Amino acid sequence: MYKLIATLFIAVSLQANIFDFKTFEASFLQTILDDNDKRITYTGDIFVNGEQNALWDYKVPVKKSLYFSESRLTIIEPELEQAIIKDITNNINIYTILKNAKHVSKNIYKGMFNNKEYILEVENEVISEIRYKDDFDNSVTISFENQKVNKNLPLNIFKINIPKEYDTIRE
Repeated sequence: MYKLIATLFIAVSLQANIFDFKTFEASFLQTILDDNDKRITYTGDIFVNGEQNALWDYKVPVKKSLYFSESRLTIIEPELEQAIIKDITNNINIYTILKNAKHVSKNIYKGMFNNKEYILEVENEVISEIRYKDDFDNSVTISFENQKVNKNLPLNIFKINIPKEYDTIRE
């Protein structure tokens, strides 16, 4: 799941090759469907400030915040009272996906990375949906709504605050 989130963060932050924007803000609906038609749905908000910062703020079914920088992912999980800090430098290079994404129809682009196909759907030159199969062969769809492009985002939303009483796990 973290690779998915990293992929999406980088996809949104680096998509200037396809679309031209510096900031991106939206609500998202993430649906994961397994081969038994079991569906898990997450909702929240995403904030991206260029290539440097992103925040995926999950609201439902659990609260969780994923903070991305260029080389680090920090996950804050209030219900577990823990923070996970991961180095993501060598995990994902979504730039290749976007740089080589092929326009396949009016609003659809297709990109490849690590033998995975990513379908990018756009509306008004803004990503509206991303679809792919995860490492467990689940179908993942992330839909964006209320997209705001090139609006000023307060930098303090990207400030990571790990409460002292939380366990911190470094991976």
